[in-house]
Amino acid sequence: MVGIFVNLPLFRPKSVRHSRWLVFSIGRDKLIKNRTFNVVWERLVWSLNWAFEGVHPRSGPGGRPLTGADLARAGMPLCRSNMRFSVTELRGDWEFHRDVWRFTASWQGQQVCYRCAAGTKGDEAYLYYNGGPTSRWLHEEFSLEQFLARRLKDKQLCPLRHLKGFHHTIIRFCSMHTLNLGLLYVCNAGALLLLCEDFEYFGTGTFAEQLDVAYQDFLAFCRSKRIPHSQPPFLPRMVKKKDGNELFTAKAYNGRVILSWLNHTLLGVLAQRPDHQILHLTSAAVNSMTNIFSISESHGRFLPESAAQELHDNGVRFVDLYKVLCVEHIRMNKNRWLMRPKIHVLLHLSKDVLKYRANYRMWHTFVDEDAMRWLKCIAARAHPKRRHIWLLKCTKLRLRTMKHRVERKKTRGKRG
Repeated sequence: MVGIFVNLPLFRPKSVRHSRWLVFSIGRDKLIKNRTFNVVWERLVWSLNWAFEGVHPRSGPGGRPLTGADLARAGMPLCRSNMRFSVTELRGDWEFHRDVWRFTASWQGQQVCYRCAAGTKGDEAYLYYNGGPTSRWLHEEFSLEQFLARRLKDKQLCPLRHLKGFHHTIIRFCSMHTLNLGLLYVCNAGALLLLCEDFEYFGTGTFAEQLDVAYQDFLAFCRSKRIPHSQPPFLPRMVKKKDGNELFTAKAYNGRVILSWLNHTLLGVLAQRPDHQILHLTSAAVNSMTNIFSISESHGRFLPESAAQELHDNGVRFVDLYKVLCVEHIRMNKNRWLMRPKIHVLLHLSKDVLKYRANYRMWHTFVDEDAMRWLKCIAARAHPKRRHIWLLKCTKLRLRTMKHRVERKKTRGKRG
């Protein structure tokens, strides 16, 4: 199933699930490239553009004339406060953005980014992992015109570009998929394998036995810090993959908890072996990533200048350490800390946080993934022939429930 949800970023009800409203859903097997989505986007763009004006539509989709109640409401304010609405975020994972926009750039291609000319080959100044003084892509991000000309195909263009106030930077990089479900896989695997194989910190037994000891140490750490989690026992297949990759895969939140445990453990080992180069580099990289999460989690949507600078510096420092660790492990013929295109996304996020002072933690898709899980559960229970009608009814029921709660809260406030 694929779903399109709408939400108000500044509206955060107690039940966070009531902040996502389903407007369209369809089985992935019924999609025809981006053609199916384009029909839906055209209708949504028409509606959202009138919301931008803050009034009820004066004409129907495609310029069709209005009739009945729609004609009577034409031009009237949407809200009593004359509030207007603007689309500020287009969120989703990379697969969703790829299917919607059909970018000419791909993480698996030579051109990896839709916001700049960074690539995997060619001029060093345009390599996707070069975020230093010699980088040119970092200072030559696409304008809106360049984005439309160089990153979109000539046919079947996405109608979202017609949104009023549209700019390609509102196509957000998801911090959850970039960090929790991306770079943390590499970071946690590199740190854990260093402790298990290079230092035998968790004993001299087999790798599976070492992971058992490591898991007990992880549980003790979580109990001492009172950190909740749902991490199952560590298994070799979680770290060493069949294709030779070494990635510590875990749920997004659990990966964050594992990072804190590894940072704590590495600092203790580093105090005993301060002269070990790889240990020093790994501990510094894990510490930088821990700082990234700590800073972003301790602030709201907008950051003070000092926090934005610190978040930027830790992001750049992590990338620099990542590159050094990559080179060192290639020399040792190990598959740890291999370069990943998500390094490039972190550089973009670090630059944006310094420019806009907006906390990219607010662009994650934790709640959106939860909304998709709700959608899939409802779809699985519904009869195939009436699935979409059933989904719409459930969505309307959620809206009515939310409206009832808001009105009841207002009534209680007046009585108080």
